[in-house]
Amino acid sequence: MDKLNNAKMLFNELIDKNKKAFDATCNIQVKLLMNKRQLEKAIRSDDGRTYTFYHKVTIRMHDLIVDEHNRLVEVIDISNVIKNEDVGYEYKVVSVEPYVNQAGIVSLSSKIKAADNGKIIIQSGGDVNINNSSINNENKIVISILQDVNLKSAWVAAKYDLYQLFDCEKYCDMVDAVDKHFNGEEIKKAKFEKFVEKAKGIAGVLGTFVGAILVEIINGTK
Repeated sequence: MDKLNNAKMLFNELIDKNKKAFDATCNIQVKLLMNKRQLEKAIRSDDGRTYTFYHKVTIRMHDLIVDEHNRLVEVIDISNVIKNEDVGYEYKVVSVEPYVNQAGIVSLSSKIKAADNGKIIIQSGGDVNINNSSINNENKIVISILQDVNLKSAWVAAKYDLYQLFDCEKYCDMVDAVDKHFNGEEIKKAKFEKFVEKAKGIAGVLGTFVGAILVEIINGTK
């Protein structure tokens, strides 16, 4: 029994040593959204097309990854396990592409689609910026995202995406304040102005959309 326990201890120590060696090469932390939001270290390539994980990390095709900079990507390919001959650890390379969400607020194409049952779908071409609660893209097309959409329904859709697809823990104070606003509580205008800056940390069109909702709240707040 002692020999068996000693063998297990040696094996675990070897695994830990290899994992530490891999972790030392990592340049980013990510959350695996399909795996109970598990936090893992990874190596992100310069072009952002691949993330490299320790070989024991559980990851599958079409899993979603959000990294610490709120980049949201979908797994489209997973390599076989590769061994680093110099150090001895094993790893796998995961190819990714930006995730297009089909649930609440959807990203970039050429026009706006709009909204029923609290589901908002926004599409536009090019880079997106907030401009007085509108979306303005590089083609100079300005779309009023709130023209035909109930503001509270827009927030419900945005909050759903924030919780399902992003590192929502960073935005709990913002979510709490907006919820209180829609529940009739008085929140200071200055607080929402700070949240507009915070919303810029949310990747892509969702951040723009959340920012636009906040601007609209500010415009209606004394």
